[in-house]
Amino acid sequence: YFEIMSVHRLSRDKKRWYFQFYYDGKKIKKEIWNKQPMLSKNEALQCELDCKNQLENEKKKRLGYITFHELYDEFVKNSKLSLKATSLRVYGIFKRNYLNVIPNKIIYDLIPNDFLIFKNYVNDTKNTIEFKNRIINIMRSVLQYANLMYELSGKLQIPLIEPLKENKIKDANDKTKYLPIEEFEMMLTYLDLNIESDYYYFVIFKILYYTGLRIGELAALTIDDYTNGYLNINKDYARIGSTDIIQSPKNSNSIRKVLLDGNTKKLLDEYIIRFKPNNNLFSRNKKYLSQQRVRDVLRRIAKASGLDLKYDISPHTLRHSHASNLRSLGFDAFAIAKRLGNTPDVSASTYIHSSNDEQQKIVEKLENSTKIER
Repeated sequence: YFEIMSVHRLSRDKKRWYFQFYYDGKKIKKEIWNKQPMLSKNEALQCELDCKNQLENEKKKRLGYITFHELYDEFVKNSKLSLKATSLRVYGIFKRNYLNVIPNKIIYDLIPNDFLIFKNYVNDTKNTIEFKNRIINIMRSVLQYANLMYELSGKLQIPLIEPLKENKIKDANDKTKYLPIEEFEMMLTYLDLNIESDYYYFVIFKILYYTGLRIGELAALTIDDYTNGYLNINKDYARIGSTDIIQSPKNSNSIRKVLLDGNTKKLLDEYIIRFKPNNNLFSRNKKYLSQQRVRDVLRRIAKASGLDLKYDISPHTLRHSHASNLRSLGFDAFAIAKRLGNTPDVSASTYIHSSNDEQQKIVEKLENSTKIER
């Protein structure tokens, strides 16, 4: 690709060197390399070699001559600024435990069976269904990145992504993730509200179910985030190792105000009077809400009530149930997305101005639909 020999000359001040050559018909001339002047001919020669190697590597990538493992590293590097610490941790797990399942071939040499083997491998692990699907989604994101960056949509999208596209890995028991209001309220009767810890989780489960908050959003709430019946959602909590992290929400749409219905507002007010939180709304013993403990208690009462045989009950199930309830009450996908902090369809963004009225209708219908009192 290098059409003529390089030229190395002193610059006009005769103190620095530069190099120039033609590459793919384009003149390349550098007087500065890596933000430093070249002070000798040997240094200019070395810089020229580095420049040529860089150009060749970039061209190989453009042509698809990049290995899959190199593609993954490039994807993570270019995604770091948009990834939260918790996501980066999972991407690290992916590289250590799953990347080598895909042969480190040039991406043009990959075949559909490589990804079918990968999916089967992930499915055979002992991880939760949610984690397995997260690993699958990372692989899909890497392939979609390759399509975008290297214009290989015909090669990669069809048929390589097809083995991953047959959608998510499913639980063999295939339990539903929608918990109806009546059964949710019945499940909560297995908590003794005279016991402080049970009352604490009772409030948490109610808020998760009747607001659709993510558990990390709930854990990050401070007393100042609760104003005039609204919960101001503007941050997310995660624990990595032994470190507590307050980070930005999942996406820009996750920054929102969630209006509480009358019953949930009354319950939260009673909770604040009883527990008197100083800063973090749901801290205990000066520690953040334990998300694992929330899952454990929820699993305990699901088993005690027998609902675990029918439903896949988790904090995410409570969020999913809230969305399903809103749909059954007649709210459209955009209104639900605004309340849950999902990414709405771009065309629906013109209706943002009416979100306060929508939220008022939501809580009114929730109050009318909830016949079971605490």
